[in-house]
Amino acid sequence: MNDAVWIDGSWRRGSGDVFQNYCPATGDVAWEGASATAGDVHDAVESARRAFHGWSRMPQSERTAILEAYADEIGKRTDAIAEAISKDMGKALWESRGEAATMKAKVAVSIAAQVERAGGKVQEAAFGSMHLTHRAHGVMAVYGPFN
Repeated sequence: MNDAVWIDGSWRRGSGDVFQNYCPATGDVAWEGASATAGDVHDAVESARRAFHGWSRMPQSERTAILEAYADEIGKRTDAIAEAISKDMGKALWESRGEAATMKAKVAVSIAAQVERAGGKVQEAAFGSMHLTHRAHGVMAVYGPFN
C-alpha cells in the first residue's frame, strides 16, 4: 500500500477506499493506494492556506532553488519514473523515458515563465507611465486530465 496524498509537507495514506491500478500490458497490479476523501481535500486546502503567507513572500531565488532541486531528483530517478509510467500506461519503456525527461525539462520552462511574469514592470505611455504589479492571491486547485 502506498501513501498517496501529499498534505502539510508529508505523504500520507488517503482516508478513502483502497483501489488498485493495473498495468494494461500485463494485467498485473502496478500500484495500490487509498483514495482521498473530501476530508483529505479539506486538510490539503487548509495546509496550503497556512503555507501561503510564507511561500508568497519567499524570494524568487529561493523558490527557484527548490524547483531546481526537484528537477535534480527527477533526473536521479528517471529510470524509476519511466518504469512506473510504463507500468501505469502500458507504454514502451523508451517512450516513458522520454516522458520522464520531459518532466525534468518542464521545470526550467516553468521557472523561466515565472521570472518573466513575476514582479513588476513600468512602461511609458502617452499619458505618463503604466505600472504592472503581480502578486499572489491565494490557494487554488488545478485539475489536470489524465488517461
